[in-house]
Amino acid sequence: MAFEKEKLSNYFDFLKPENGKYLPEENAYSHICPVCKKEFIGRRNQRYHPKCKIKLNNDLAREKNDLVKKQMAAYRKNVMILDSIYKKHNESDQGTVIVDLSLIRQSGFLFDAPIYPIKNKENNVEWYAVGQYSYRVQEGKMYIYKLK
Repeated sequence: MAFEKEKLSNYFDFLKPENGKYLPEENAYSHICPVCKKEFIGRRNQRYHPKCKIKLNNDLAREKNDLVKKQMAAYRKNVMILDSIYKKHNESDQGTVIVDLSLIRQSGFLFDAPIYPIKNKENNVEWYAVGQYSYRVQEGKMYIYKLK
């Protein structure tokens, strides 16, 4: 338990900004920005120069948005692939379609794209939801079911 407290304490020490030098005439503190290495005057707990903080936050937001765009593109691609295969192999638009896994791989299906796992209560089999479809892989086959 002592190790965890020490680890947590070190983490918060890392987050804690250097207080800098107090300037009574400014009623503020002098700091050095870790990004641009310039001196600036600010609040006691201010860590970054204001322009650097804006850039840092914009960069973090851009990285998050890029990740979401990439994941959504993969998700959309999988929905389109499942839709195409389901319609091609099932004219009645009902029931489950069973397709060889090699066909799925050839179509460019991305198995690492975002999915939502669904457990079948009757037989405890796990399916994965992608858009309006759910699928499961078993013995070299993919079972595709259109959700209602």
